[in-house]
Amino acid sequence: MNRLEDAKGKVIGGYRNDVRSEYLLEQGYNVSLLDSDDLNPKRLELGQIDLWLADRLAGPYIASQQNVEGLVPVFTFNSVDLYLAMNLDTPDETINKLNRALEEIKANGIYDAIGTKYGL
Repeated sequence: MNRLEDAKGKVIGGYRNDVRSEYLLEQGYNVSLLDSDDLNPKRLELGQIDLWLADRLAGPYIASQQNVEGLVPVFTFNSVDLYLAMNLDTPDETINKLNRALEEIKANGIYDAIGTKYGL
């Protein structure tokens, strides 16, 4: 499986009101929805779903909470940048400190190393 279209005809485990699940449903994919993502790793392990729509970082954690090991990511689709939203009352000093820290880890290579480690 190399592209999203290869998942047509497969049952994909997702959860209600998740933007990824909603996107796939709008595109005509067969998404089996739960109220929470917690049981999807076990459903995958038991063969109740063919694929699990999971976040690359949160997925392994959720699976480990269900004692499911050895899951392998198949492919990534629609990658997006993530941002940190701050409350309007957050002091400018705090926001500036966070921005400086981000620039520092980008400059010293840690940012790219984290991305490489987690396949981002």
